[in-house]
Amino acid sequence: MNINLHSKTYKNDSNGIGNKIIVIHGWSNSISVIEPLSQLLANFSEVISLDLPGHGQSPVPEEIWGMKDFSACLKNFLDQNNIKKANFVGHSFGGKTLIKFTSEYPEYVDKLVLIGASGIRPTPSLKKRFKFLFLKFLRNFIRFGNTRAGQYVYKNWYIPTFASRDYLNAGPMTKTFVKTINEELHSELAQIQNKTLLIWGEDDDESPKEVAHIMNKLIKNSELILIPHQGHYPFLGGGSGLVSMYIKKFLLK
Repeated sequence: MNINLHSKTYKNDSNGIGNKIIVIHGWSNSISVIEPLSQLLANFSEVISLDLPGHGQSPVPEEIWGMKDFSACLKNFLDQNNIKKANFVGHSFGGKTLIKFTSEYPEYVDKLVLIGASGIRPTPSLKKRFKFLFLKFLRNFIRFGNTRAGQYVYKNWYIPTFASRDYLNAGPMTKTFVKTINEELHSELAQIQNKTLLIWGEDDDESPKEVAHIMNKLIKNSELILIPHQGHYPFLGGGSGLVSMYIKKFLLK
């Protein structure tokens, strides 16, 4: 848990309204990916964006981490920087980290913003269920008998062909990725009492809007905004100004 996180601070002459805003990116991303949103939020408040462990310029943990470890690491960063309370914005896995963190350390959180957050597995469609069963059968067939040829095919064809992009890009964080993706946070979501804004792209295919509706029901003091014609990264491109406007209105009211 004792990892020194890389961070970047955004300020301008007019900010400083209310608490600082801590911004956390998603899996396989870094500060630079979510920077367009951080820059816009800095127009009304000081923003600190973090590279999660094993991402960007933050070091890789020596052990396999779960969500509790990511939560404890964030608390350690806040304590080191004497930040006793802040507003938090998390995208995708960054949102999942903040769900865990807020359920454990609510006293640090003024308001919470989750953008396309993970933490709940959506109900798979019939097509996806058939695909899962087929891939499971294929995997077991290839690895049957644990032969050298089977292991070669599994490593050099099956994994590159069918594994998710995040899994393929995880590198030394692969085992941590597998551990955290299997952690669902239903009970943690139900524990959150802090005011929460959920922002989702209606066309998000990584964390579908079904997930947003479930989180909206579980977090008692939450509101949901669905943005038409946007996917998993609604804060990029033309959607950045709209997302920052929603966040500003939520944080300042």
